[in-house]
Amino acid sequence: VNGFCVVACVLEADVRDEHAVHVSQIEKEIILSIMKEEGIQGFAEVVVAPSWVEGTNYIIQLTGIGGLVPNTVLVDWPVDWPTRPKKAEDFVSILKSALTHQKAVLTIRGLETMPNESVFGTIDIWWMIHDGGFLILLSWLLVQHKIWRKCHLRVFTITATKEGVDKEKATAAGELLTKTLRQHKLFDVDVA
Repeated sequence: VNGFCVVACVLEADVRDEHAVHVSQIEKEIILSIMKEEGIQGFAEVVVAPSWVEGTNYIIQLTGIGGLVPNTVLVDWPVDWPTRPKKAEDFVSILKSALTHQKAVLTIRGLETMPNESVFGTIDIWWMIHDGGFLILLSWLLVQHKIWRKCHLRVFTITATKEGVDKEKATAAGELLTKTLRQHKLFDVDVA
């Protein structure tokens, strides 16, 4: 499965600092080389801004052109937020900004410990039905990758009724979802 993305980062500095602008260009080239090495198609951006929050807001608002606008923001989970409340406030500010601009938000906890070899196991999805299937699609895309291919998906959902869903209906829904994902392939859409 091939995707298209924008890999962006923020260089905290005065936007008029010529040295910072020069460093941002070097960082951009480093990101592009890593993307090429990893086979990631897309663009790299390095924004010079007075703060991480401000720079991230620039990225969320200004990245893309025409119909090619990212619909998802991926940010690292602030693991040390209990001891650094400012970091937690910044994180929440970014979440609010992304949601205001109608972006899906993904957070990763422990990005440094992500596997680089094939893994086995179960990926649990807590599906919110009102998301239009985004989490299901994202999970399905994840297991198409060589690292996650040997994992299986387990979908949980919350029902709106007190009675819930009986086992027969849940099994039927699971089988239909599995059949649908196996039979359909993603296709390119012309954004004209």
